[in-house]
Amino acid sequence: TSSAKSSKIAKQGILLGALFIAPAGYGGAVLGTIAKASFPTLKNAALALPTVFTTLPDWVGGLCLAGLWAAVVSTATCLMIVVSTIITNTIIIDHFKPNMDNKTKTRVQRIIVTVVAVVMTLIAFTLKSIIGTVMQLSSFTSGLGWLAIAMFVLPDKYCRKSTCWWSWGLSTAAFFATV
Repeated sequence: TSSAKSSKIAKQGILLGALFIAPAGYGGAVLGTIAKASFPTLKNAALALPTVFTTLPDWVGGLCLAGLWAAVVSTATCLMIVVSTIITNTIIIDHFKPNMDNKTKTRVQRIIVTVVAVVMTLIAFTLKSIIGTVMQLSSFTSGLGWLAIAMFVLPDKYCRKSTCWWSWGLSTAAFFATV
């Protein structure tokens, strides 16, 4: 089920979200350019934003860093909820326990969120490079981007289960090719 009132509203929401992605990416690129111009000897690119923020007044820099932290935390929590919902609704309810009541479903989702949080924390502590890991994992989205475009252009032709599996397979192959 969708949280949108209709498929037309869902499509509008997706397009509106896509419009906000471009300015956010542009803003990050501008800040990176400022960091490169202002601090040409900066060796670690991951320190570019914090370094730029330290040149701002303390309260502005603090707000910027708090905004980045809030974005990371809100993204992580949303992803944990999405993973929990997918596992519960698509795997457990669809294939194993179709008559699960809401109380049990809520309990299962909370357990899954907790397990995912613990696993994500353990993975975060073992990463050597966040940027390198993000770049490797972004190869998963390469196939999904083309699938999303195809679904908007030719929905009757590309909105099938087989298309989803092909996209997943190609994205997985792209990921393992970069490892």
